[in-house]
Amino acid sequence: MSVKAKIIGGLVAILAAFSIGFVPQFTARRRLQADLSETRARLAVAERQIEIDEIRGLAGRMLLETSRQNYGNARELSTAYFNKVSELAEKTEDPALQAALLKLLSARDSITSALAQGNASVVTELQALLNDTYNAPDAGSVAR
Repeated sequence: MSVKAKIIGGLVAILAAFSIGFVPQFTARRRLQADLSETRARLAVAERQIEIDEIRGLAGRMLLETSRQNYGNARELSTAYFNKVSELAEKTEDPALQAALLKLLSARDSITSALAQGNASVVTELQALLNDTYNAPDAGSVAR
């Protein structure tokens, strides 16, 4: 064998050894990146669901405080509720969820005014708001 053939053979052997080590690591890295991407998407859905559940809890507490005629507490909860609904409506990409949140926001002025006046008839509006809040789409329906 000539020296040139030995050099080419050695280079081929080195390249083969490199490929044997590189290909499995490359495929494992690709699989791990896909798993990480999927996990991040699931985490984002879970975080959004937590926000929706917080909004639902605030709506229930607001109705409870109003039923107890604690209008000051209900007004504070109302502020927190509508702020969270507004934040979520701004950052969501799901059109169905966004439309439902914007519908919830449309009740802000009348509810805030009635709570400020201590108007007991606001209970009916809050019941409807609570119902609409629970009928809003869950985060699981958000497209990934």
